[in-house]
Amino acid sequence: MEGFTALIQREGNGYVALCPELDVASQGDTVEQAHRNLAEAVELFLETASPAEVESRLPESLHKQAKELAEKEGVSLNQLLVTALAEKLSALMTDEYLSARAERGSRAKFDSMLGKVRSAPPPEGD
Repeated sequence: MEGFTALIQREGNGYVALCPELDVASQGDTVEQAHRNLAEAVELFLETASPAEVESRLPESLHKQAKELAEKEGVSLNQLLVTALAEKLSALMTDEYLSARAERGSRAKFDSMLGKVRSAPPPEGD
């Protein structure tokens, strides 16, 4: 949710997430789930809200910058914001995925597999 704030707080047995710039909220059982759900809610808002609704909820300075960039790119403001959000989500989800994979990694297994590779000079041009 690049450019937007996510406020997440514990409430009861779960978590409530709020994007104050757009007045969009969501919830989840974990902090991560609440954050993902909020990002999805913001994306849905940006996809479906009218330009006037988006403008009324964004801070003036952020709206101005986004509008200028959208015009430069030849896309609607909503499309620019949805694309920016999708890119940020992709980056966050990739980081989470790689972190989870790294936790499952084993140096001993890596060294064992590497030991099975035959020793040879690299091919020309490699």
